[in-house]
Amino acid sequence: MIEEWYNYSEFNFSRDQVLWAILHLQELRDGKWPVNHKETGYTEAPLIARQIQAEAGFIKPASIAAEIDWRLERTKIEGKLLIAEVIAESPYLSDESRSALNYISGWKRKKLDYGNWVKQRKYRSKELNSNHKCSII
Repeated sequence: MIEEWYNYSEFNFSRDQVLWAILHLQELRDGKWPVNHKETGYTEAPLIARQIQAEAGFIKPASIAAEIDWRLERTKIEGKLLIAEVIAESPYLSDESRSALNYISGWKRKKLDYGNWVKQRKYRSKELNSNHKCSII
């Protein structure tokens, strides 16, 4: 389903990145950033000389996982359905999963809770549809 790989520095919670993170959520929770297999073909992390880091290596993956978990928790059952469909590598997402994905995607957190956000989207789509109807006089 999702074969891309994302670096932490380019992660901005786009839809594709969120789907990728859900697929690797347990790895991120464990504090490990998924390895990019396309570069070398090796599955082990490369051996690099020790460097002094400002923070522990598990902080960044764990923070991404915590943010995804927090956002998914707000979507309730639709978020669980999204996780199930992503893990099952379903070729298409249901409307409920797509709605949850749209809610949890994006750089900022949504100010509205999920239920009110869905109502607002439905109201706006009805309003747009009613404004675009044309009548022949």
